[in-house]
Amino acid sequence: MSATLRRTAPGRREAACSDPALFADRLGGVAMLREHHVWQAVKTFLPDRSEASTGSRRRFDRLMDADALVDAVLVLMASTVPPRSVESVTRDDGRWTCRVRIGPAAGAPVFSAGQIDLAAAMFAAFLLTLAEDPDDHEAVDSRPHRAA
Repeated sequence: MSATLRRTAPGRREAACSDPALFADRLGGVAMLREHHVWQAVKTFLPDRSEASTGSRRRFDRLMDADALVDAVLVLMASTVPPRSVESVTRDDGRWTCRVRIGPAAGAPVFSAGQIDLAAAMFAAFLLTLAEDPDDHEAVDSRPHRAA
């Protein structure tokens, strides 16, 4: 895992994540996925995607503008090569768990992430599929940090 530092405000530095699994883990610190989380990940992990001007990119942009993050994440998954798809979504005790498969073949790798927000669970599972070493990142339980 590697992180680089970027300046966020005068005198304050924040780690800019360069590992998709670490980024997925950091989503555990948020109660709800926000548009800026998705854009940051697209620019960092899918740079060709952020520059493309395809039909799926235009649809993705429209969904992001409408704050339809679940649908935007689904479009992003389907347009990634190889495509990703949601294998299952479950909810238990107020937590969503999403399982995302790489490619259509039976036996293809499946990644799971949990979160209290559906879009965050889906996005975290998708990010895990982008990790360089999938064996290290098969599951993440993204629990939000609670204020004391």
